[in-house]
This record gives sequence, C-alpha cells and structure tokens, in this order.
Amino acid sequence: GSPGSQMSDVLIVVRIIKADLTHNLDYLGRMDPFAVVTWHSASGKPRQVAKTRTHWSGHMTPQWEHTCRGQPFLASDSVQIEVLEHDTLTQDDYCGGVKVCVLELLGTDTPEMHLGPSEVFQGPFLKLPLKRKEKDMGTVSVQAVLMRSGSHAEGMTAFSSVPTEMFETPVSPMGVGGGTAAFYKLVLRKPKPGQVVDQYIGKDLSRASNEVDFYEQLLRVANNAGLSGIDAILPYCFEYLGVLQAQVAGAPPDRPPVELLVLGNMHKGCKSTRMLDIKVGQNTAQAGWRGKSRIAALRQSLVDALTNSFCEGFRVEGFMGVPQCVSCMDPLLDLGGSSPSISKKAFRMMLQRMSGAEVFMYFIDMHDQRYDQSSAKVKEERIPSEVIELLFMEIICQLCLFALACRKIVIPQKWIGSSVALSFDTECERSRSIPEAEVRRKAHVHCFDWGKSELNTLQTHHAMTDQQHHDRAKYWGYYVGGVDRIAWEAARLYRQRFANSGHWDTLVLKVVDFDSMLPGDFVGRIVINPLQPCQEVVVPLQHCKSGKPLLTYSIEYLELPAGSRLAGVWKIHLVRAHGLPGYDKVLLKVTSDPYVEIVAISSGEGFVHRQRSCVKVATCNPEWDEVLEIPVAAHTDLLEQDLRKAGVHLDQDGALSEVLPPEKYLCRYLDKAGTAPSFRQRANSKATFAGLLDAWEERLDAAAASASRATAAKVGSHEEPMIDLLQQLRHQDGEQSVDPEFLTEVTTQSHELEDLSPRCREGTSAEEVPLLYSPRDNSACRWLCWG
Repeated sequence: GSPGSQMSDVLIVVRIIKADLTHNLDYLGRMDPFAVVTWHSASGKPRQVAKTRTHWSGHMTPQWEHTCRGQPFLASDSVQIEVLEHDTLTQDDYCGGVKVCVLELLGTDTPEMHLGPSEVFQGPFLKLPLKRKEKDMGTVSVQAVLMRSGSHAEGMTAFSSVPTEMFETPVSPMGVGGGTAAFYKLVLRKPKPGQVVDQYIGKDLSRASNEVDFYEQLLRVANNAGLSGIDAILPYCFEYLGVLQAQVAGAPPDRPPVELLVLGNMHKGCKSTRMLDIKVGQNTAQAGWRGKSRIAALRQSLVDALTNSFCEGFRVEGFMGVPQCVSCMDPLLDLGGSSPSISKKAFRMMLQRMSGAEVFMYFIDMHDQRYDQSSAKVKEERIPSEVIELLFMEIICQLCLFALACRKIVIPQKWIGSSVALSFDTECERSRSIPEAEVRRKAHVHCFDWGKSELNTLQTHHAMTDQQHHDRAKYWGYYVGGVDRIAWEAARLYRQRFANSGHWDTLVLKVVDFDSMLPGDFVGRIVINPLQPCQEVVVPLQHCKSGKPLLTYSIEYLELPAGSRLAGVWKIHLVRAHGLPGYDKVLLKVTSDPYVEIVAISSGEGFVHRQRSCVKVATCNPEWDEVLEIPVAAHTDLLEQDLRKAGVHLDQDGALSEVLPPEKYLCRYLDKAGTAPSFRQRANSKATFAGLLDAWEERLDAAAASASRATAAKVGSHEEPMIDLLQQLRHQDGEQSVDPEFLTEVTTQSHELEDLSPRCREGTSAEEVPLLYSPRDNSACRWLCWG
C-alpha cells in the first residue's frame, strides 16, 4: 500500500453513480449531463478510460450508474472525473471536476489486507465535490472496487490487454465507419503462420465501451461448454484480441494514447472490398435501453418506419465499394445538388429505403469490369459473372448457416441495432487454375456492432421477470426474422439469375428517367422475343409519350469452357439512345437523367430477373457503352447442391424453387407470359409472398431440427426429456442461482432440442408468447422463456 507500489493481478474499478449539481448551465431548458473519467498515472500520460451515457433532461440530478473499465492497481495513481453538459450546436459546457487519489477512493492505505477469499473489496460510497474555477458546482457520487483480474463481480468486466509491442506504432487513422467510431490501421510486427500483416484492425474504444463488454462476456460464455448455444455464432463474430493502447500518427506529443478494440480485419488480404452493412431488426432502438433517451429512440423509430426496416426487417446502413450504377445515383439530383455532407446523408437514406431485392441486385453488379473475351483468354481465366456467382453462393451458404446458428441459441437475446456484414473481394484472382474453394474464401458474413446488445445467459434469464422474458422474446424474434429475410432475399435472387439452365426467351430493355425523390418516369421500352445474337441495331422505343426516341444495342452469346458452373452468358451491349423526351421539368430543364433496366424472362420455368445500367445525368442523347450479362447455368440445382454440401438441407419438403419466387415487381412479366398461375400452383397455393417467406422459415426450422437430431445421435440418447429439466429449473422456489451439476446436465441434453426458431410473427402480442417450450407438431420445441 505504499505510494508507487503495485499489486500484481489486481484491478481497480471505478463506478460513477450520479451527480448533484447546483448551477444550471443550460439557460434555455434542462441540462443533459454526462461524465468523463481520465486516469492519471506516474508511469504514463493521462488517458481517458470512460465516458458515461448522456442523461437527457437529467438536469441537476443526473443518474449514470456507469462502471468504468478495470485498471491495474497502482497506489500512486489518481482519477479525474469531469461532468459536462451536452450541447448539440455549441461546445459542451464544463460543469465541474475533481481529481482524487485511488487510495482515497478505496478508503484505506492498505487495500491488499482487505482482499479476502471473495477476491473483491468494495470501497465506500463517496460524494466528491465538483469545482469550476474554485467555485462549488455540486457533488459526484462514486465508488471504487478492488478485484483480482481473474474474478468477475456482477456488472464489472476485466478486459483482456494486448501487448503494445505486438503491433507497429504509431497507428494510422482510417476514418469513421457507418457509425461514429473511428478505426485505425494495425500492422502486425511478427505475423504467425497463416496470418497477414493487416490481420487486425483497431476501433476507438471511447466509442465502443459497451461493445467491448459484450466481446468479453461472449468469450466467457463460449467457454461454458456451449450451454446456451452462444458458441454457435462465434464463427460469424470478428476475432477479438483485447484492448490496445497506442499512440496515433501525427498527434501532438502531449496527447494521451488511444485505447483500441482489436478485432479481426474483414478486409485482410483483399485488393478491393465490397461490403454491405445491414442493420437487423424492424425495431432498432428502445427508450431507456443502454442509455437511449426517449427523444433519440423516437427519432430512431421514425427512421425505422421510413426505411426498409419496417417493410422487410432490415436496412442497409453502409455500402463500401459501390459499383458505378449506384455511385452515379445522386439522391439530391432533383434539387439541383447540395453540399457534400448533406449529399452523404441523403445517399445513406436512399440506401436505407432500398428493398432487399434492389440491394442485392446492386451488391453483385460487376458489369463495370471489362475483360478480354477471346477464346484463349476465357479458357485461362474466369469471367466476372463466374466469379460473382461463386462469391454470392458462398455468402448465401454462410447466411443460411448463420440463420441455423441463431436457432441453436437456447436463450432469447436482445440484440438491438446489431448489424450483419456481407463482403467479398471484387478483384480476386480469376485464373481457372485456382480452385473454386479458394475463390469462395474471399466472401464473408459477419455479425457485429454490439454497442446496444445484451448477452443473455441461462443464469441471468432465470432471474428475469415475465415482462423481461417477453421483451427479450420480442426483440430476438425481430433479429432472427431479419436474418431469415436477408437469407431469403439473397437466395431467391441467386435462383432467378443463376439457376436457369434453359433458354432466356424474352428480353425487355426499358429506358427510365431517374428521379431521386419519386419512382422513375417511364420513357419507353423494347421487347426482344426470341432472344438471339444480333449486330449493333438502332430500334425505336415503344410506348413513348412523345417523340420518336431510338435505342442502339447489340447482343452476343459467349460460351464458357466445359466444367464451368455457367454454360455461357448473353452479353447485352447498351450503346446509346437518341432523342429522348425531357422529364426534368421540375428544374425547368428539357433534359432527362436516363438509365436502362433490362429484364430477362424464361417463361417456361418462371425465371425472371433485372439489372440496371448507370444513370446519365442531364442529357437526351445518353452514351452508355455498357455490357450487362445474363448467365445461363450449366446445372439448374446448383443452389440446392451447394447448400446440402454446407450442411443446410432446405429441400426435404419439396423443391427449393417453390419458396424462392422472383421479385413481386417482376411477376407481372410472368403474368403476361401466362406462367404465373403454374408458379403459384408449384408453390402449394401459397400465392402471397408472406406465405412463401413463412415456408422458407419453416424449412430453416426443419434444417435446424435435422442438424440437432444428428448431433443428438452422436452424443447418445438421454432418458430424461429436456422439457422436464427446464420445468425443474423453473420451479426452483425463488432461487436466483442454478446448481452447476444441473447446468451440466442441461448442457448435455440441450443437443436434443429440435427446433430453436424464436420468431415473433407480425400481429403476435407478448401474451401469446409461451413461457416455456411449446410443442409444435408433437415434436418441435419453440421457445425458452420461463418465469
């Protein structure tokens, strides 16, 4: 306990509980206070270790109940606590601060004498005076706790530390991602076998303090023999090393080092990454949850209601490496343009409002990549359509496996605002000598963004009230339902584009005027039937309201070598258009912003899909010179085969095509061809898309049950049913803890769970969600949600 002495393997944790302020610094209303905690050590520079949530309208008596990250105990260290008032338009107001020695916080000069068998020593609750230029501003209530690094007191997390010498310093900033946290480039000094120098990436911990709690808890729960099934999603989480302290390149010398969350780098080894950041769930915020104020939650609920979250249960938050057909779409085009910052926000809103079918259409668009199509070159290298087919198939397999992994999680989780990332390398090697499996390794699916998420375990769930159970059930239903819908949208687009091994008999070239605020204006179209090669031709557009515009195009068929997953591709060369009518009348112009949407139709099998060219701004005579490709599959059942190889059996109750229809927008093309009724008949009379989505989810349930039975067969049979064990757990009269031997028994027999699909359907009230597993069809178990 002498000054400067350090106790090995001991951490000190500071809790910032509340403040009682005496001066109002917000003259127009109530204050919104928050606190910042800075650690002062004689062995290094001051560093910020915590920033509490902002207590909106907390005014003079803010409540935080914030637990700071554990710091190595050194008796000579001191802690500075500053209270500030949040201002949206101006700089935050300083309400007062205090600096105190850690020994004073603990209330003893010999803390090592108080660490008994419990491994935790709690200091007294203290009210520290806040000063601002020697003026009394109130008090802040704090408590310090001393704990050994191996112990984990309730609500307190000891974080893994990453050695500084593991990475080159200083680190370089990489900018801000889809949220507000900054990222930093990390370079390994000595990569291990199988690693690359950019194996990891750093995320600013000051903006991710809740997220690091989740990662640390995830590691501990994962080591608990898979009790709650949480370990099933570990392959889809970013690799987590711990927290790194490092200096930033170009920062002032007196600036303290930043603390970084060290995570696996999705872009490692990639030349050019394309990534979708998809926020999952139809409701992505809740007032009072993880510091979310009512106003912020209301604002977020408006975003949910106005975007694809409300329609399909997910929305795009970020799109990295966008193709040219997306980057050319200016969301403020009809308003005459605006500042870059406003344009960026408008572009993000445009992405958020896109349907899943649109998003994936753009996600796999590679038509801006030109290549040598000579016979010799095609025999040596895969064309971009072959590469994207492999990458997209891998993403679908991983999405389906992720949906099954969610069903293995026994306890309903509350993962609000969490995201799923889909990515691939757009410039991966195309040589045919490279195995297909090597190409598919360039595609990834990850879940991330845990800042507002809770990791619910068997013990914590057992201690919750029925209302809390219903709350977790509802939000877990949102999450799993969103993942199911993402996988469904991807799978049906794959089938419509890449599963047709027959003939595409009809091609529609539709010219549309792009409108950023409203649906595009129809200009005219050309219907090509039958689809066959042709030299460059000039054809008048049909159904035009005015003028006689012309479209120039050519068509050729490229046959691919034997052994390819694609038999060939139709190459549609859009050259130019001439004499288009002007539709930009809002801006008092006589021009248009045209693009071409091509729709390929195979009426015999009910295949139909679309692609789009780039938008040409402010012209009636656009020059595109773009080639869009329509693939012809070598085999129709590639999707079913690859899913079965991945361990996802979705075709046991009938052909997978029965639940993977084309876009609802495109079904009218099949109606005109007279094939839509037969398609509906093949779909077991489930004419609505909601019914088809239900059928998709039921197949995922069956696949999860099949996998669970296979696992149970390997583990061995058990005499006592799982439901009896859960009822035994439920009726432990008032006990808040669970016997370890009993938990081991539950763990062993949890392999017998047949159906772990916690979905909340639309219109289902909380009262309708059962409190225990509810049998379905006398065999399937639905829910873990007991009182």
